[in-house]
Formats: sequence, structure tokens, C-alpha cells
Amino acid sequence: MEAGPDAFVLVCAVRSSTGAVTDFRIVDANARAAALVGDSVSGLVGRSLLAAFRYSDGTGLWEQCCTVLATRRPLEQTLRVPLPNSPGRWVSRSIVPVDDGVAISSRDVTERHQAALALEASEARYRELFEANGAVQLLVDADSAAIVDVNPAAAQFYGWPRASMRSMLLLDLDGTTLAQWRESTSTTLKLPGTRRRAVHRVAQREHRFVETFSNLLHLDGRLLVHQIVQDITEQASAESKLRESDIRYGAVVSSMRDGVVVHDASGAIVSSNPSAERILGLHSDQLMGRAPGTGPWIAVRADGTPWPPESHPALAAIRSGQAQPRALMGVKVGDSALRWLSVSAEPLMRAGDTAPHGAVAVFSDVTEDRLAQERLQEARKLEAIGQLAGGIAHDFNNLLTVIRGAAGFLSESIDRDSPLQPDVLAIESATERAEELTRRLLAVGRRQLLLRARVNLNELVQERVDALGAALPAAISVRVSLAGEPLFASIDRRRVGEALDALIENAVAAMPGGGVLTFGSTVVTRDPPRLISPASENERSEVARPQECVMVEVRDTGIGMPDEVKARLFEPFFSTKPFGGGRGMDLAAVHGLMAQSGGLVECDSADGQGTSVRLLFPKLAIEEATAGSERSESDIARGAAPVGAREVLLVDDDPMPRLFTKRSLESRGYVVIAAASGAEALAELAVRGNAVAAMVTDMTMPQMSGRELIAEVRRRSPTLPIIAVSGYTADSRLREELAAWNVVFLGKPFTPNALSAVLDSLTGSAEASSPR
Repeated sequence: MEAGPDAFVLVCAVRSSTGAVTDFRIVDANARAAALVGDSVSGLVGRSLLAAFRYSDGTGLWEQCCTVLATRRPLEQTLRVPLPNSPGRWVSRSIVPVDDGVAISSRDVTERHQAALALEASEARYRELFEANGAVQLLVDADSAAIVDVNPAAAQFYGWPRASMRSMLLLDLDGTTLAQWRESTSTTLKLPGTRRRAVHRVAQREHRFVETFSNLLHLDGRLLVHQIVQDITEQASAESKLRESDIRYGAVVSSMRDGVVVHDASGAIVSSNPSAERILGLHSDQLMGRAPGTGPWIAVRADGTPWPPESHPALAAIRSGQAQPRALMGVKVGDSALRWLSVSAEPLMRAGDTAPHGAVAVFSDVTEDRLAQERLQEARKLEAIGQLAGGIAHDFNNLLTVIRGAAGFLSESIDRDSPLQPDVLAIESATERAEELTRRLLAVGRRQLLLRARVNLNELVQERVDALGAALPAAISVRVSLAGEPLFASIDRRRVGEALDALIENAVAAMPGGGVLTFGSTVVTRDPPRLISPASENERSEVARPQECVMVEVRDTGIGMPDEVKARLFEPFFSTKPFGGGRGMDLAAVHGLMAQSGGLVECDSADGQGTSVRLLFPKLAIEEATAGSERSESDIARGAAPVGAREVLLVDDDPMPRLFTKRSLESRGYVVIAAASGAEALAELAVRGNAVAAMVTDMTMPQMSGRELIAEVRRRSPTLPIIAVSGYTADSRLREELAAWNVVFLGKPFTPNALSAVLDSLTGSAEASSPR
């Protein structure tokens, strides 16, 4: 959120008792957004959107946010948003729905907009000279010979409307070939100002001899030939030239990648090019004579509703005499898959006619582009949910650290047989349940700190099977079919085990009347782009070649699911269970874990025919699988040199966990220096030097992150014992970096005993382990 050039604000809707939106409150923002109003990020959070960004009040921001919230459709636009010191400021604004709120990003595009205005002014001056000049002038594409524009004098001379001439080729006028045109263009490139004599066709069924004066120019990124035409004689008949034009036009159309279909005045198809037949999957004899709505195909709109035949772009062009802009149309021929086409149409007009004598429809296959756009929108939605979930989990973990520790203090301060002990146990139990919820939030957002190790998946599956025991209903039998060889993968054993538990729970729920629950494992090969490379997970890079994977399968013989349920199976807030009937986010958390692990989850199911869910991970080679495991926190602790001191530097930007952790360590005999930022911590280290025995730092902090602080401390003090604490990260490789720095990681929430135990191990201060 901080790395990009956009100002970003996340807001939630404030509603009245009737559900009407009365305000939008800022939930989060980046530093760029805060800088726009001269405030801090923390100063923005909790404020009204329009109160914070007063300069946006007159730009329709409130109405746009309400519209996006109501329609759940993103909105993008470029508009003028003046500031006191920049009245001519233009902004590109994007508003995306997020839960009961919206995410707003904006980018200053003033320079680009001003450049566009300057270009428009320049083109306007050129157009004025082009339009007002009495000489006959043409603008022609240097490569295709397509007439791009003509001035009024040319339209009067040739006798065709300007709109008609813009759909013609210069070859239609002078009778030359495209090769001859390109040759003449090449000569003009070498010798600007070339004069030529030619025979040009005009609309009054005549041919005229003309002299052309040609120069090359660049306009809108295209190389054009500017021709000034002087009439030097009468010309011959136009009919033969028209027939030649049709031949040339047919050759061009036949070579086009886009489909081209010509309709007569009734709408019936009279010709088509090979690309049209290829895209539609029909032969020309299946197309000829058929009008929209009468062919062996069905057409649908972008929302899936039927497309009325009378609204087909070709028929609309014939009826209105106006060009029809590109429209998205879904076309299905027989049992073939639905293809998405971008279709436009132009009416065909003869000189002097008042009504079209037909229309030409041009279309291209945009199926892959549409699917890519849908995948991009889904990725953006999941990313927004992930950011929200990760942020909530981070703050929640800070609170749970305080709650867990406070419960420990309370338990230590009362007698073991005190009537308050059950209340303390209830607090601790509720904290454990809350910890599970934060883990799922982090898994959905793909923000877990995974402790990777080389795990034999066969052993992990067998452990889960053995643990089922009597918990499995008697009507459900278990079958196990594991690979004969060990199957190794680099995974977080605990998290993948939780994923298997979630799949088992769903499989059992799908067999209320009993059935067979089958576990299997094997080695499979997956082609790109189905498997995500764990080496660069944050970039979602795809494996360049087929890759061997280890696969674990959980299959049931239950009720299965229809396609519409299967399509939403891994959405964070979708569930087939009644409200309160499940723990929530199980399968979404599984999906997030697999993506973060560089793996893939697949599901096959049919209504009434059972379900198979497969987890796939990149396979480790034998030499990798036996190379040893990652170092644990205890390994790192044993490698640190005891210093015997008890002064600890504590760094956390959140005052609540900072004060609580300070209190808990002081109760165990440590002297604690608390710092609210990385900058404060470095200042304390500079003053205290070797007196500091260890540093405990949060990883997620503004301005200077825990990673940046640790890197700087390691540069200054290579041997200082460091403990990194966090419940959230957006970088799955953080654990490897911490291990390389010889830093111990402790996940939030943690107990005071857990933290002091690690500190005791690092500093050798065994006498500091007991609370005062």
C-alpha cells in the first residue's frame, strides 16, 4: 500500500438505524494520502472521508462511494480535483467495493492531462489549416493506403461525403495496387514533395486526371501521406473502378485476423471472410443467407441474458444508418463452449443514397482477454480482503497478547483454589479460540508466517487418519491408499495438518447418512500456469515448465455439490452451512495456505456423486528431503553468546502491548527500555551501547519496519541477541532472513513465560526467570 504511487484510503460505511449510509469513516490510509491533507496516517483513521479530504467535496466523491457500495462494481474516472496551491490539478480515481465500505486510490495525472490538452491544441491548429484550405487534401495511411481523412474541398471534388471517404482506400481512387502504393510511399520517404500524375475516380461516374503533391507526416502515432490533389483533366467512368475496388477490398478482408461479415439490406449474410468462419466455427454455406437470430448459434449479453436479434449491431446499423460501436457479445454454436466477441458494425452507403444498402460487421475473439480480466478482478478482490484480514489479525494479535498475559498475571496473583480461577481459565480458553480465528484470517489473506520444514506427507496423512479414532461416525468407513515411497515437500507441518482437518470435517459433513472417506497420495505432473512457484510467491510467478508435485487427496462418497457451489467453494465469506453451523473461512483458509505455500488446491465434485479435494505441493528431490530441517528458535538461541546482563530494549509502536510486555519482563527481573519506533530504538542503542543485553522488536511498524530495524542493528551490533515478535507478515521469506541474521522469532500472541524463557536462553539470565 505504501510502495505504489497512488494515494490510498480504505473507508467503511456508517449507517443509520434504517440502514441508510450517513457517512464514510476512514479505516486505513497510506502516507501519500495523509500527505495530501497535511496529516498523519493515524490522524486520518477514524475521521469522516469528506471532512478529511475537503477538496474532494465538489467532485462527486460521496455519490461515487455510495454508487460503488450499492452496485458492488468498481468505478474508475479521471476528473479535475483542484487544491489551493494547484487549481489545475487532475486526478485518476479508482473506487473498489470492500465489505461494507470502499477502497479509494487516486493518482495525480495533471502533467499527462496538460500534455494531452497541448497535443489537442496543436492538432486543432493543424486541422484549421487542413479544413480551411481550398486545395483538395487527403490524409492516407502510408502502409495500408486507407484514407484517414479528407478536407471539405476534397469531399466536394470527389463527390463523396467525408464519412464515406474515410472508409475508402486511396487505391479506390487511383486504381494502383497496394504494392505500387507502398513503392510510391517509399519514394516519397526518400524524396519529400514528390509530384505524380494519376487517374482518380470521382463520384459522378467519371475519371479525372490529377497531379498529386505528397509529403510524409506522423499523426497519432501513425505514418501518413499528406496529398494535395490538383485536377488536370476529366476522368473516366467510376463503375469499373468500383469493381476493382471490390476485388482489392475482398483481398484485404480475406487476410484480416478479425472476422468480417457483410449483410444485405434485409440483414441476411451475403459474404464472410475465413476468419469469421474460423471464429464462429461454421462453414460459409452455413452462414450465407442467414440473418441474426436465425443461424445455428445463440447470442448473449455480457450479463448472460439473451441478446435480442433485432439489437444485433449489423441490423442496428442498417436501421439507423449510424455506425455501431464495439459491443461485447457471447456466442455459442451448438455444443461448443461460449466464445466472447467484440463486435462493431458500419452501414454501407452508396453515393447519393439516403438509406444503407447493407452493413458490414467486424468482430474479434476476446474470450481469453475476458477471462484474464475476470481473473484480475478476482485477484484484486482477494488482495483487498487479504489486506483487511491481515490488518485486523495484526491488531487482534496485539490485543490477544495483552489478554493472554493479563490472564497469566491474574492466575499467578490468586490462590489455586480461588473461585476466580474458573474465570481465568475461561479467559485463556477464549483467547485460544481467538488465536485460531486470527490464524484463519491470516491464511485467507495469505499473510501467515509459515514455519517451513521438509515433511513426509505420507506420515502426516497417516497421523491424521490415526487421530480420527472414535470421533468418526460408525457409518463412515476409512480407506487409505498412500504412495509406496516417501513423498517430501517443504511445508508448514502444523498448518497443512489443520488444512487436512478442515477437509476431513467437510467430507464428514457431506455424508450424513454414512459413506466412505478415502485418503490417498501420489506424484503427479502439472503444467504451467496451474502451479505457483514458491520461489517468488509474492509475484505470483508461474513455473516455466511442467513440474512434479506431491498430491494428497481427501475423497468422500457424499452428496457432492452443484457447479454454482463449486465455483464459490474457496470464497472467504461463502458457506453452504446455515448461519452458526460452521467455524467459517475453513476452505478459504485452505486456499490461502496453498497459495502461500507455492501449491495448488483442486476440487472435483458433482451433485450427488461425492467430492474429491486434492492438495498439491512442489516435490522435493531426495537429496533436498534429506538435507536437514530449518533451524528452530531453540537452535538459534543455543548459538547466541550469553552476556549475563538483564537490560532489554523493547520496541513496539502499539502502546498497549508495549506497556504490558514491559511490565511482564520487569516482574521477572529485567530492566526494560521501551521504544515506540525503530528510530527511538537506534537512539537508545547509541546511548546505552553494550549495556543492552537483548532486543525484542515487533515486525510490523510504520516508518521503520522490524526487518529494517534488525538489519541496521545487525550492522552495528552483529552479536546482540534479538527476538522478533509478530502475528502478521506479507513476506513468506521473512523466517529465512531472520534465521540468517541469527534472530529468534516468537509469534503473537505469546505468554510472558514464553518470552522470558527465550530471553533467559539468549542472555543466560536464569536468575531472571521467576516473577517477583
